[in-house]
Amino acid sequence: MDISETEIILSMGEDENTRVILGYLESIEDGPRFMKAARQISKTKPIIIIKSGTTGAGAKAASSHTGALAGSEHAYRAAFRQSGIIHAESMQALFGYAMAFAGQPLPKGPAVAIVTNSGGPGILAADACDRSSLQLIPMRKETADRLREFLPSMASVYNPIDIIGDASDERYERTLEVILKDELVHAVLILLTPTAAVDPEAVARKIVGLASHANKPIMTSFMGDKRVRGARRILQDHGIPTYDYPEDAITAVDVMLCYRQWLEEPDRQYERFEVDTRKVREIFASVIKQHRHDLVESEAREVLKAYGLRLPESCIARTTEAAVRAASEIGYPVVMKIASPDVLHKSDMGGVRVGLETDAMVEEAFFDITSNIQIRQPEARILGVMVQEMIPQGKEVILGINRDIQFGPMIMFGLGGIYVEVLKDVAFRIAPLSVEEADAMIHDVRSFPLLRGVRGELPVDIGAIRDALLRLSQMTVDFPEIIEADINPLIVCPEGKGAVAVDARITIQE
Repeated sequence: MDISETEIILSMGEDENTRVILGYLESIEDGPRFMKAARQISKTKPIIIIKSGTTGAGAKAASSHTGALAGSEHAYRAAFRQSGIIHAESMQALFGYAMAFAGQPLPKGPAVAIVTNSGGPGILAADACDRSSLQLIPMRKETADRLREFLPSMASVYNPIDIIGDASDERYERTLEVILKDELVHAVLILLTPTAAVDPEAVARKIVGLASHANKPIMTSFMGDKRVRGARRILQDHGIPTYDYPEDAITAVDVMLCYRQWLEEPDRQYERFEVDTRKVREIFASVIKQHRHDLVESEAREVLKAYGLRLPESCIARTTEAAVRAASEIGYPVVMKIASPDVLHKSDMGGVRVGLETDAMVEEAFFDITSNIQIRQPEARILGVMVQEMIPQGKEVILGINRDIQFGPMIMFGLGGIYVEVLKDVAFRIAPLSVEEADAMIHDVRSFPLLRGVRGELPVDIGAIRDALLRLSQMTVDFPEIIEADINPLIVCPEGKGAVAVDARITIQE
């Protein structure tokens, strides 16, 4: 009863009779220890896990069943990815992947050849291939010429290779002999639909005979039920995966390719920056002493500054005269925001003004901002109004920290505005981040092409985003009392010109 999932993974990793590790998880006892063990073992054998409790209803059921709090779905997905764990979305996928890994070698590359006796399933398999990281390569001229020597004129010798509905087991065998010898093909999917001309069991025996010398993964999908049962049994008895539908077979090959890439990944690089931890420690101590948990913006800015992030020039003004003086010193145009430990969503409360270009506009904005807060949130403590340099146009992105109950600090990245608020286009990783993981986060968001520049726009400084993510990761590892933080927005300038943290929010606990 006191054995954890981590200890089981370590034990299975050392067991020479275990080739593939499968798991069903509701919760994890010690997230960081689990990730360390999984990262170690997944470099020697695949770990495939299905995680329940990823929905609200599922989490409630898992909690009542085990008495354990389930971590967020984002945290689990990030932890699995960073540990080399293959995440199965369903029981069908769990055992489908297991069949592939237990019986077949890993593909050496993404190129797949599809052999079919029916056009429809071949096209569906091609569609599935196009949606994956695999490639449906055209056959080389030499391979196509060899196929033409014995295939009917109506057959397709490209890819998918359609050997048409009257194909016999001999035609399957001769086709596969040619395809398997092509060094540019890294994996083969064999499809069969029952016809009057084909003997499924004879085809299965021919596949078994060829597979032992293939040195590349062979997947099959014998579609149907009663007529193909015996053939499926023959294939399964010899370690050749067979799937009900072509798409499942393609997904299994795709997962195997991703696992091979995981095995071939070089050691991760971790950067450590020179930062002022003493300054941050003083700020946090002062906040806790005042029985607060949320830092005011000026305090959050000082924390980010201590960690080397670039900030716009700013000053807190307690009077209209001080605001005008600060705006003149900073230089127009300026932005003005309420400075209050109790107002977290400043824009929603009418606590922000942008594009202020004259003394009169600053005076009016000071009055409007403080009045809005007094009316809408009368209990809020007002420390003044922050007058801030207005940053030139760039792409807005958001960076964040959230401390997961099981895995610890989790870093978030996404584009700002509707991309994060409406589309939820964000990426997550568990800290500490390596350089490679920070890069992967940036590329993970669907809106990444916007950062590279579209319709004549200049590409933004991707290196500055990576640098900010790594500094944020170091900060949350250095200070576990940070339970939540946002840099929103981080304005990313054109390539080579850096990024500026315009607004920040940090929440801590003792």
